[in-house]
Amino acid sequence: MGTGFKDYSNYQLIKSLGVSAHPVQVIQRTSQKNPQKKDVWFLKELESVQEAQIECMTGEIYRYLLGPYQPKIRVRKDPGASTVVSSSVKFLSFRELLEKEGNKNNNLIYDKYKKAFQENLDSFMMVMISSIFFEENDLSDNNYGLVVLSGEGNAREFGGFVKIDHGQSFNSLRISEASRNAGVFDVKKKMLGHANIKYFPPVSPRPARDRRVKSDRCTMGLMSNRKYLLSHAFLNTIVTDFLDGRITKDYIQNLQYQPSACPFYDSRLLTLLDYSKDPGPYLLMEYFKYLAIARLIFTSLSALYHIAKNASDIEKVPRVWVDVQKKLIESREHLVSEMKKDPDFLLFCHSQENHIKNLINKSWGEMVQGSERYAGFAGNAFDAGTMNEFSGPGGEYDKDSFIKQTEEYLGSLQKFIEDYPWSTGWGGGKSVVLGGRNKKVPGHVAQMLEVLDLYRKCGLVRLIRSAGDMVDMVEKVNASTSSTRKKTTTEAYQALHTFNQAYAMNLKFAGLSRAAIVRIHPGLGVFL
Repeated sequence: MGTGFKDYSNYQLIKSLGVSAHPVQVIQRTSQKNPQKKDVWFLKELESVQEAQIECMTGEIYRYLLGPYQPKIRVRKDPGASTVVSSSVKFLSFRELLEKEGNKNNNLIYDKYKKAFQENLDSFMMVMISSIFFEENDLSDNNYGLVVLSGEGNAREFGGFVKIDHGQSFNSLRISEASRNAGVFDVKKKMLGHANIKYFPPVSPRPARDRRVKSDRCTMGLMSNRKYLLSHAFLNTIVTDFLDGRITKDYIQNLQYQPSACPFYDSRLLTLLDYSKDPGPYLLMEYFKYLAIARLIFTSLSALYHIAKNASDIEKVPRVWVDVQKKLIESREHLVSEMKKDPDFLLFCHSQENHIKNLINKSWGEMVQGSERYAGFAGNAFDAGTMNEFSGPGGEYDKDSFIKQTEEYLGSLQKFIEDYPWSTGWGGGKSVVLGGRNKKVPGHVAQMLEVLDLYRKCGLVRLIRSAGDMVDMVEKVNASTSSTRKKTTTEAYQALHTFNQAYAMNLKFAGLSRAAIVRIHPGLGVFL
């Protein structure tokens, strides 16, 4: 019997849990480490050997990323390799909070959950980003939640987030496998890549507490095949668009990354956040997004392989193991390539390198301590070589002179826009608030103000992207023409163009290389 298989032939059935796609049995088994103790596990039969092995491999990597409260996952030896068991972890899912008796109308528990949610945004973002990395197709509101650290009923105290049910991870592999094995009339397998998308659209005005439940959920079908393109463009905006309440049906339809269920599709979560706090959710979630991405990128492939192959029994499932290896390489290399496009992330890596390294080593130590199967790893969990590829270029931005020049550039744009006597034609323009007063400005200017407002909410974690976005918008409005554009508007856009020129030259005089300046926006290179 290999390391990844466990003998659960001698167990006691406690109860069966409801009816779902994969009915779960609660079982009890004598602890191997302590024969006097009975361990509780959850047992379920999955669709295939591939799905069971992926559940086990990715589940154990989730445990490395999320910590020791994350359930252990094992493949059962008998009756077949498509049966998995997971250790019992007491947690309260988001669905249970809203729908289960004893929770749904319990303001005390809701307030405790809300407080713990805000205090554990780091583990929430780790769940989010890792599930995106692993192409998790079904991160529904029942499959993640806050661990119960202690207590019962109203005395419950909550910790960080856990995630369960990983069988639909690497879903592109699952879709390919189903298509390969589908019979002529096996419509279910053939349509696996067209599964409905489930979402809770934003509502306006946003309620103090969103009480919508599963029966209120919206669904939509897609004729095109499921997409899992993890691009920088997606990662750059998904968090702030979620916080802004922009994740609508049309928004989801236009995404290149489209799982069937994802917390970013669930606007009910927004009422768990406190937008009045400082630092607020924009800054915190952008920061923790970067931290989650960093832990995925800078954990060495050899460490991820070590977890996956010891979680499973690769001799018994060689093709699944090869597929998972290829997927890990492909996903990690793609994420590395995409994040090199983000100068804010480069700055983050340079300034937070030691913190990232310590987190990775701490998580690895907890993983080895929690299970003997992961001992004996001869490599290094922290990938210093890949870190150097980010930290090196990021060092050019991690200077007071650069930060000062960029803050002054954004501040000067804000002041110019606020002070300028904008004029729009009848029925044109957009109403905005400037200096505490409603004022009509051209549509392009309103978009610039949105970028500056987002920078204000996110702070330094979005400093360079904000500068790049403003350079881009200013150059585009100067390159375009309109028969209805007023002369004063054209003059204002030309004035904004000179701000870009001055910014580029100031960065050059501050000692930034041409490569670092052009990485902010290629248009700045014209002025050098």
